[in-house]
Amino acid sequence: MAYLLNRGYRDIRVVSQLPEVLLYDDFREAYENEIAGCTEAMAAAGLKFDPHSIVRWPEQTEECGYREMKKLLQRPDRPRAIFINHDILTRGALLAVYELGLKIPQDIVLLTHFNEGNPIVSPVELTRLVYNPRLVVDSVLNDVLAQLRRETPEPGESRKQVDGCIVPGKSCGE
Repeated sequence: MAYLLNRGYRDIRVVSQLPEVLLYDDFREAYENEIAGCTEAMAAAGLKFDPHSIVRWPEQTEECGYREMKKLLQRPDRPRAIFINHDILTRGALLAVYELGLKIPQDIVLLTHFNEGNPIVSPVELTRLVYNPRLVVDSVLNDVLAQLRRETPEPGESRKQVDGCIVPGKSCGE
């Protein structure tokens, strides 16, 4: 969100990486981290966090990305910029954008996430938040091994955060 705010966009929606129903405690923590990140980015831009700026779609499938993006883009209060924090949802969402005859970035700005080595095909080079999947897997495996050794984390300590990096494309008006 900070990337979009720094580029001057204010009417932004963040599509969470998590589905509507959070089945596991780790999911709840990840969702709280998404909210915290958005809140901090908006505060740094001098804005108040709007809980409606984060949306969660029912599933993590291309079909859901298509269906939900189509609904979002047909609303009279369509946002100017969208960050989709899930590569599979983005694949379906792109189909909806083009089916509706919209142009990226002229009509809708799109920032997406995907893992290294798993690009998304698009007529416009997508600006993306990229993670190294090996670092993510290493982090998760270290957590699992610690649990198997019955190591208990210190209060407030959680999985080591793996930082991504923004790779500019042309989908955010660069």
